Amino acid sequence: MYTRIQAPAEMPVTLDEIKLHCRIDGDDEDALLQGLVAAAYGQAEHRTGRALLPQTWKLVCRIGAAALYGVPLRRDTTEIVSVTWTDAEGNQQLWDASSYWLVAGYRLVARRQWPDTGDMPVTITFRCGAFSGPEDFPESIKAWMKIFAGTLYENREAVQTVELAELPRTFVDGLLDPYVLIEV
Repeated sequence: MYTRIQAPAEMPVTLDEIKLHCRIDGDDEDALLQGLVAAAYGQAEHRTGRALLPQTWKLVCRIGAAALYGVPLRRDTTEIVSVTWTDAEGNQQLWDASSYWLVAGYRLVARRQWPDTGDMPVTITFRCGAFSGPEDFPESIKAWMKIFAGTLYENREAVQTVELAELPRTFVDGLLDPYVLIEV
C-alpha cells in the first residue's frame, strides 16, 4: 500500500495568485482559498498520474513475484531513502543501498538477490516529484489549478439552481495534457 508521509513543502499557486485570479481583496476567505488550491493540486496530480512536487512516500508490500521484475514505485521517483523489513526475530533490517537501483524513474530493481524476508512485508521509503519546486512548475498546470480552484470557489455546492456553462474539455483540461503519464 502506498502512503504519502511528507507532502510538498509549498503549493505552486500562492495565496496572492489565487486571490488575484478570483478577484478577492480581503483576507476573510484565505483559509478557504488555500484549501481549494490544495484540492486543485491533488486533482492535478490525480489527473496527470504523477507526483508533481517533491514529496516522500512509503510502499509496504511483499516482494514475491516482484523479485523478478522489480517493485514499481510512483512515477518520477528521484531517490530511494530506505528498504526495510522486520525479520523473524522481530529485528528491523535495512537493505544496503548498494544492493539495488532505480530503473526508469520508478522501478526498484535488485542488483543481486533480494534478501530473504520470509513472509514479512518490506517497507520502501522513497522521494518523488516531477518538478523540483514551485519555481520550475509549469505555468499551464498553474493556470489549470487556478481555473479549478476558482470554479470551486464560485460554485460551492454540487447542485446549482441556475444553469451553468462549461468550457470545452480540450480548453481547460488540455492544459494538463503535456504532463499526463500514458501507460504503454
